[in-house]
Order: sequence, then structure tokens, then C-alpha cells
Amino acid sequence: MHATYPDGSLFGGPHHEVGRDELFFSTTDAEGVITQANQIFADMVRLPRERLIGVPHNVNRHPGMPGGAFLLMWTMLKAGKPFCAYVHNAASDGSRYTVFATITPLGDGYLSVRTPVCVDALLAAATGLYEAARPQELAARELGVSAHDAAVVGLEALVPLLQGAGFPTYDEFIWVALPAEVAARDALGATFPRREWARGQLAGLLDASARVHAELQGWFHRLGDLQRTADALVAARARLEETIASWKATASEFGGASDGQFRPPLLSINVWREMTTELERMLVEALAEESALREGCAETRFRIALARLHNDAVGQFVCELIDDLPGAAAARPAIRDLARALSEGVAATEERIARNSALATRVAASAREMAELALFPIPLLDSWRAMAEASGDPVALALLPGVFEIVSRGQADADLLTRLATDAARVAAPVDATAMHSGLADLTALVLADGTGVSDVPAGGGATPGARSPGAYGGFGGARAVRRAW
Repeated sequence: MHATYPDGSLFGGPHHEVGRDELFFSTTDAEGVITQANQIFADMVRLPRERLIGVPHNVNRHPGMPGGAFLLMWTMLKAGKPFCAYVHNAASDGSRYTVFATITPLGDGYLSVRTPVCVDALLAAATGLYEAARPQELAARELGVSAHDAAVVGLEALVPLLQGAGFPTYDEFIWVALPAEVAARDALGATFPRREWARGQLAGLLDASARVHAELQGWFHRLGDLQRTADALVAARARLEETIASWKATASEFGGASDGQFRPPLLSINVWREMTTELERMLVEALAEESALREGCAETRFRIALARLHNDAVGQFVCELIDDLPGAAAARPAIRDLARALSEGVAATEERIARNSALATRVAASAREMAELALFPIPLLDSWRAMAEASGDPVALALLPGVFEIVSRGQADADLLTRLATDAARVAAPVDATAMHSGLADLTALVLADGTGVSDVPAGGGATPGARSPGAYGGFGGARAVRRAW
């Protein structure tokens, strides 16, 4: 069994940091063999870049990582889904480095961009799950279970642990984790790289990538606004359910004050009580649409965050070429793979945004209708309250506090629903993707022209030969290599 460190952790020992602006890039073939990798990846693994090409990516697997995590990765990638995870990796010198890894199916292989971890709380939560699942795998191995079957044991342990952490599925975890990492990088001051002095095709590539970055940034924030509105609508629906329950209870109590002088308003109140059934029906229908909107927004924002990482990697790789860094020219086909993944990702994201917009429009209309129904009992109750106060009837007067509460709550619910409906309608308008399409078209044209040589750099304008550019990026490998580790 793999020994733990003195503190009981599976991930103790020497650790080297990933720079805040460093992103790794790599690709693998269908069998998980590394086909491309940039210099930063090689630096972190502590191996020459030429020794990484043609090697299965599990060369950097840390023995503390549960096989169940890689089994889940393989399952999702095989289904055509991108995969993300917090990963502890092992370098060749025995040290460890930690990244947030994104892996995307691309053609017959896989493409990945890895980033430094910016959300420590999510990393700690993921590490806790790994440390709970991995010992179960190791115990199974000691009983003679195969590596693959032990990974199944690990995955079966991870699933309930993940659910206990508040994520019903792993999809929902990565829909939260990747946008959180991207937002945290922004908050820490990460910016798109520029080389104002560059000229030629490389400068054109960088400019096109910068324009795509700006558009993706706008999409990312817009989906964040819509997701927050969808979350608030779900919370408002729960509040309205409580209001309806109190309406029913109070309406039943009104029967105790049904002498002759109260019969006219009570007839109206009975109509109101019947209308609560209609409002409940609307709430059931609204829940389905609001839940679909929340899920759609979360997945779409995840896709936008993934596209941002791919595009940022394009920008950083172009900067490596402009700066003529070691290994950059040899890995320049990476830009084509990144541009392809970016184009495919943006196309899929645009379709999702359109669906979210249509759904948000329906949700906004439903919220407005529920707001009108929430206001319906207010004039009825006001009339009943005035008659009760004038009559001095003790039974009726005893009901007044509840009436005041219902009127106040109904007004507050209506105001909340109206405001949320306005917010949903505002961010539901279809996006204008003209600038995005223009930037992608220019980027694709320049990539197809193979404008990735280093001759475009003006004499004396590049970085010091061999120096790492600020914010240079790197990579990960594919999924299928993990099968060789089982």
C-alpha cells in the first residue's frame, strides 16, 4: 500500500508551485500518447520536452490520486464531454505540483489546458475526497483486485462523497469549479497578454485572439448575471410556496367570522382561495423551467470558461513564438488545435446561449403572471380588514395580525417577482455574435495561413532569448493513457 506522509496525507512531501500566470498545454492521440507539449509543461514535469513527446501521459501521475477519478475522466471523455478536475501530479524528481486540469475531446485525440489553482477551498474539498477514496482502492488491491476494478471501487466511493458535498453529479461540480477558477484568475489580475511592438501575422493572430477574449469575457459575465437571476427565481418560488400555504391557512380561519355583514367580502376571499390552486399549478410548471434555466446557464457558463482558457492559451502560445522561447516553434501546431477547439466550443456555446435566452423569456413571462396573482388578494384583504376594524368583532379582530402579514408578504413577493422578471428579460435578449464571428474568422484564416513563424518579430523587439514570457501557458495529456495505469 502507498505509504502516507507523517501528517497522514497522501499528498505530502516536496511541492513546487505553478506560477499564477502559467497555463500548460498539450495534446495526445487516441491512446493518450503525448503529441504536443510546451516548455512550461516540461519544466513542471522536470523532463526535457523531447522526452515527453511520444510518452503516455500517465508519466506524471501521482500515486496518491485515486484511479476512480481517472475512470470518471475516461467515462466522460468517451461520451464526448469535456472533463475538469483538481489534480496532484508527480514530477520526475519526486516533487509534486497541483493544477486545475481541463481536457477536451478533439478529433481522434484530446487537448488540455491546465491552470494554477486559484480557488483553495475547492482544491481542499477535492483533495479530501481523494484521500477518502484512494485508501479504499489500495485496500482492494491488497486483496488481489485488479487495478481497473480497484478504480471502480474508488469511483463508487467518490460518488456519495461528492453528493455529500452538495453536488448531485460530477457535471454539476465542474460547472461550478471551472467558472470559479476563471473568475478567481480575473480577480487576481490575470489579463490577456499583449505584445504591442510585434508586427506581421503573429501580431494579427494575437490581435484576433484578443478580440475573441473580449467577446468571451462579455458572454461570461452575462451568463453569470442570468444564472444569478435564475437562482433567485428558484428561491423566490420557494418563498411563494410558503406564502400560498399561509394564504390557505388564513382563508380557512376566515370561516369563523362569517356572520352576515362579512359574507360579501368572504365570497371574494373564497374566490381568492380557489385561485391559490391555479398559482400552485403555475409554480410546478415554473419550477421545471427555472430548474432547466439554472442548469442551462451553469453548463453554458462552463463552456464559455473553457473557451476562454483555450483562447488564452492561443494568446500565450503566440507570445511564446513572438518571444522565441525554447520549444515554442516545435510546438506551433498546438495553435491550430487550440483554434479548432475554440471554434467548435464557441459554436456549441452560441447554440446554448440561444436556448437559454428563449427559456429566460418564458420564465420572465411566468414570473410576471405570478406577480399579478400574488397581488390579487391584497384589495380583498384590505376590504375585509376595514370591515373587521369597524365591526369590533373579537373573532375578526383576532385575525387582523395574520391579514396584515399576508398583505405585506404578498406585496413583497409581487415586487420581488416583478424585479426578477425584469432582470431575466434584460439578460434574455439574444447575443450579438458579429464581433465574435469576425475575431474567430480572422484567427482561423491566420492559423490556416500557418502564420506561426518567428520571423515576424522586429529586430531587437523580442524578449531576451530563452526567457519565459509573462503568463506563458502549457498543457496536459489525454484520457486513454490512464487505461495503461490500471
